[in-house]
Amino acid sequence: MPLRKRPSQLFEFVLVPVVFIILGAFVVSGASVFENQRFVKASSQIWGFVRTVRTFINEQKTFSFAIGEDAWAAMVRVQRIPGTTRPLNPWGGSLRAIAVTSTDIRIESDLPSQDCRRTALYFIGLGPENLGLLSVQAQSDQDTKWYLIYPPPSSKQVAAAEASCGPTAHSRLALIFKIK
Repeated sequence: MPLRKRPSQLFEFVLVPVVFIILGAFVVSGASVFENQRFVKASSQIWGFVRTVRTFINEQKTFSFAIGEDAWAAMVRVQRIPGTTRPLNPWGGSLRAIAVTSTDIRIESDLPSQDCRRTALYFIGLGPENLGLLSVQAQSDQDTKWYLIYPPPSSKQVAAAEASCGPTAHSRLALIFKIK
């Protein structure tokens, strides 16, 4: 029976790090996929609510929101959306919809800062005029002032999103949509 040669130490020094690098790549790609799914769900949640409100407003010509009214609660009350509790985004942050005027609603979402920037730039990138997006504002969790991201010129929107969402862990993003 022939003797098996033991792999050289050089082989062991190369194999072990390569295996860890490959496993690390799988972990990173899995985390990226999970984060992308949360982003898609959050964006769909916001845009879906806006479309639901617009459809309802177009069907019910006499219905309008009072200034400051909780638009989410109103849609639950008229049974356009299900829900008995406050809605949460995929990161566990609260989601609020408030009537700014009888024709505009403000949707606020608490989310991680990097996702605040990503979501703001995503909606701006879709074409605010096509979405009926009037304004995008943000504030970091350590700030009380809202900072405007959109409608400044497009050359300043990335910098505005960086500054507005802040360097902190969490931020609040506000998107104001025209509903009529």
